[in-house]
This record gives sequence, C-alpha cells and structure tokens, in this order.
Amino acid sequence: MNLEGMRKRKRELGYSNKRIAELSGVPLGTVQKIFSGATKAPREDTLKYILQVLAYRPVGYAYAPPDGGSHVAEDSMAYDYDADPEIPDVLIDARTRSWRRQGTYTIADYELLPEDFRVELIDGEFFDPEEPDDMDLLMLASPVQKHQMLVMSIASRINAFVEEKHPECVVFPAPASVKLESFDTCMVEPDISVVCDRNKLDGKLINGAPDLIVEILSKSTMGKDKGVKLSRYWRTGVREYWIVDPYRSEITVYHFSDGLPPDIYSFDDKVPVGISGGELEIDFKAISDRMNLIFG
Repeated sequence: MNLEGMRKRKRELGYSNKRIAELSGVPLGTVQKIFSGATKAPREDTLKYILQVLAYRPVGYAYAPPDGGSHVAEDSMAYDYDADPEIPDVLIDARTRSWRRQGTYTIADYELLPEDFRVELIDGEFFDPEEPDDMDLLMLASPVQKHQMLVMSIASRINAFVEEKHPECVVFPAPASVKLESFDTCMVEPDISVVCDRNKLDGKLINGAPDLIVEILSKSTMGKDKGVKLSRYWRTGVREYWIVDPYRSEITVYHFSDGLPPDIYSFDDKVPVGISGGELEIDFKAISDRMNLIFG
C-alpha cells in the first residue's frame, strides 16, 4: 500500500493521526510525518504497525502493536479490496490472548472469518488468492478480465460435458473453498474444481481433494500455484492438475497417479481432460482466438 492508498484508507476509516498512533503504538509525531510526506522512507517495522491498523483484521482477532498491548478488531470493520490492505504478520487470538503469527493458523481460524472475506490458508498462512500486483498490470492488458474469461471458457466447456456425460460430477469456478483433508492448515480456492464424489460436498465446502483442479497463473500467484499448491494437490490425492499460463500461452497438465512428467501444451492445442478418459478436449486455440478478438 503506497502513501496515497494509506491516506485513502485512513479517510475511509475516519481515523485521525492521533487515533492511528494510539492503535499502532507508533509515536504521534512519526505518524504525522509519514502521512504528511515529510518522512520519505519510514522504517519497515513502523510501516508494518501502521498498516496493521489500516488493513482488515479478522473479526475476533487482535493485532499486536509494538507496545506489547493488544487491540481487538471491531465487528463493523469491513474488508476493502480497493484499499489494497495487507494481512498482518502478527495477530493475537482474542479468545485465548495467545500470540499468533502467520504460519500458525488452522482451519478452525479460517472458519472464524467473515463469509465474504476471501483468503487461502496454506501451511498455516493466510494469502489473498487473486490480488494482482503491479507486474500483472505491466505484463498483461486487462489481467483480471482475461483471467475471468479463461476461467469461464474452460469451466463452461467442462460443465457442458459433465452435465451430458457424467452428471455425478460438479464443476465449481472460484470462489469455492477446498478443505484438503490431510492438512489442518490448508484451505484453498482453486480457479476451477471438478468433483465427482458428491460425498465431498456439504453445501459450503469441498471436503477433500477434487478430481481436477485448474489454476490460471498471475504474477502474484505464480509461485504458490507452481510450488506449494502443486505439492499439496499431489499429496492430498488430486487426480489431475492444470496450470494455465497466459504469459507463455502454455498449459501444464499433471496426472499425479501415473508418476510421469507433466504434459505441456500450447494455446494452439486441444488439451484432453484426463479424468474424462479422453472424451473431452478443451480447444485452447478457439479460446485464444476469442480473447484476441476481444482484447487484441
């Protein structure tokens, strides 16, 4: 969050410099200099404490200011994507008063979050599943719209097929939370999930590994999708995992059960859906042509 974003968030919350100083534990004079622009390069830990005040905090939790105290988040505080908040590194569990840090959260903590608060829980850390960064905007025109179009194009083709041929299967585009059963510290939101075991559906969550997961890469999620998520999907029994890379116009397909290297396709190819037994192919050239027609 840059200075202008911090000022905007400050106005939205109706906080004075004095109130921010009280909540963050940062001296009032330091807060005033930061928001006036007099301090051009604030210390990293100082900014961290101020951002904790400006950013959303899950209801029922408190953040840890440098004075060693705690401040419980108010129920009325709403999440605002436009403010580009960051999830605090240090939280205090308001129920137990114990220190909590990124890396220690569990599904029980995830379930306390408001329903409209979208995060993923991976190895005990909360992540925003889709927040684009500045590099996205530089590398790909209209990244959010292209991402949405890829998700809908792929999901709709799979959905049409399963409705006709395999009605026991269900296609879920994001947001759809997946509880990876082998881990108490992982709750993910893949771009597309295909589930063929209705027992895994409880009306709210997908409980257990989907048969097929598709992730559309962005610069901000690339590391997780190709790293920790790949590992988690393999270890929890996902049968097939697609990584769609719009920057390289590539699709990498993992068939975890066969132990073979992944198949790599281009946006000129028809990509077979393994869990369909080869009956369904996704024509990425048709999708790409459509996107080029719209976005140029």
